[in-house]
Amino acid sequence: MKRTFIFLLLLMMPLSSPGAARDETALPPAFTAIYTVKKAGLTLGDVTISLRYDNGRYRYHKKTRSRGLLALFRKDVVNETSEGRIDGDRLTMDRYTYVHETGERTMRHTIRLVAPNRIEERHKGKEYSYHVPDNTLDRASSEIALMRDARLDRPRLVYNIAERGRAKALEFIRLGEREKTTAAGRFACGEYRVNHTSKKRSTTLCVAPQLDYLPVTVTHVEKGTSFTMRLREYRSEKAE
Repeated sequence: MKRTFIFLLLLMMPLSSPGAARDETALPPAFTAIYTVKKAGLTLGDVTISLRYDNGRYRYHKKTRSRGLLALFRKDVVNETSEGRIDGDRLTMDRYTYVHETGERTMRHTIRLVAPNRIEERHKGKEYSYHVPDNTLDRASSEIALMRDARLDRPRLVYNIAERGRAKALEFIRLGEREKTTAAGRFACGEYRVNHTSKKRSTTLCVAPQLDYLPVTVTHVEKGTSFTMRLREYRSEKAE
């Protein structure tokens, strides 16, 4: 069952981050979204995501917990938090914290921007200090950037994410339009594919313009096994 929970965490991998020239972009409004993660019709867990702004700063929090059959074997809870500054539609990550509690042990992963283009990171007992390109984010706050940039309808998006001692490039290919129905409603979506280096896995996601480009479904296939994350509840905190 440990391998199953690892796949659940893969569905939380970054969906994007800020990058190249853009126009008419806007950060998404504050929101709360709840997703259900399933494998072959069986519920594995829930993911709750919240985005808040305060005084020129953002706080993005994700909580994943095992549920259903998986919870009988593992009491996993994962909390991810990204905090940083905003300037117009630009995000500057200051700190990222990842805490995975299994009931038997706690694993931590932290990333800090200590100077312009300089990251300090701690992961599995190892410490890293390295240079990153401009506009590099962590894997959680990069999802805010996806919502910001998806409205541009570009065929290709490439972003930088700080993780495990280096900046990694992620590429998203726009596949076209899809209609998706979840417990939260029916949505016309833009569909994207993550450009993985391995042909043994694939990830596609559908973002809904009517929800400020929030992903409403994420599908990850690894060695023929499919895992899905589907939006169950959504609440926008748009100012009236």
